[in-house]
Amino acid sequence: MCVSEAIGFQKPDPRAFRRLADELGVEPTACLFVGDDAERDVAGARSAGMQTALVDRYGDEPVGAAAAVEAVVGAGPAGR
Repeated sequence: MCVSEAIGFQKPDPRAFRRLADELGVEPTACLFVGDDAERDVAGARSAGMQTALVDRYGDEPVGAAAAVEAVVGAGPAGR
């Protein structure tokens, strides 16, 4: 977990997302960032080179985190 106060950058600054990838030991392009704010989460992560999924908590049919991830990466092994 990266806390903006500890790393010195806040979302949507792409440096915050790059720092997260660095902490994970991966390239930003290997990350899928799931967030619920289109500007701070999705736009910020995309500007750092990450794939993104938006969790819609407020629409007509709210989408949870699991559904948002499945929409991006697919059903996964064994059709799950």
